[in-house]
Amino acid sequence: MKLLVISDIHGNWAALQAVLKAEKDADRILCLGDLVDYGPEPLACVGWAFQQQTNRTIFVQGNHDWGVAERKDPRASPPYRQLAAATQAFCLTVLPPKLQAFLRALPHVVFFHLGNNRCYACHAMPSEPLFRYLHGSDKDLEKELEIADWPEFLFIGHTHWPFVRSLRKSVIVNPGSVGQPKDGDPSASYAVWEDGQVKLRRAIYPVEATIQSYASTLLKASDVHCLVAVLKTGGKLPA
Repeated sequence: MKLLVISDIHGNWAALQAVLKAEKDADRILCLGDLVDYGPEPLACVGWAFQQQTNRTIFVQGNHDWGVAERKDPRASPPYRQLAAATQAFCLTVLPPKLQAFLRALPHVVFFHLGNNRCYACHAMPSEPLFRYLHGSDKDLEKELEIADWPEFLFIGHTHWPFVRSLRKSVIVNPGSVGQPKDGDPSASYAVWEDGQVKLRRAIYPVEATIQSYASTLLKASDVHCLVAVLKTGGKLPA
């Protein structure tokens, strides 16, 4: 069985399409949240998710999904707060009520099984599923695994940095970000779980197609300049 693990799409439809095409043989999809904000095509991304509500897919809510649905501050990291506010306002102009309701109804935490493996999924961390940033020491991560009752696999997103890490009997998987990587590699980041093994993967996508889509957002030129720089550099904001 093959599970595609994605997170932090952030309105980047071209990046999401590239990942789905690269892993079109996946049996199931786990999406760890943040379909919206920052990117120019939230309608396409949320529309895709809305249409995927089957036994084949698992979605959890991210802080930006929550922020758009509830019209509240998503508590982005300080350098991104202005961009989060501007793009949230844009999202609210293009997402119809049924898609906002879809985001609002997404769960914060999901428990499921992959074969005999117990799995726990949330956007950030079990102690604070929407908001907590934790790259973390072993001690901090062990506290999170204890809260999750030591699943075989803990799936998290939020940081936009991919990693796979084993602690005792658990494996922690962060697939990185599909739509806004921050690890210095601009290609879309994701993970694949297959028969108990996890691999981090990248998909090259047409960044220029995403950049051109900003023209229809009516965002300020200064905001677009920053967002484009992040896409091109894999996470570096302009000075």
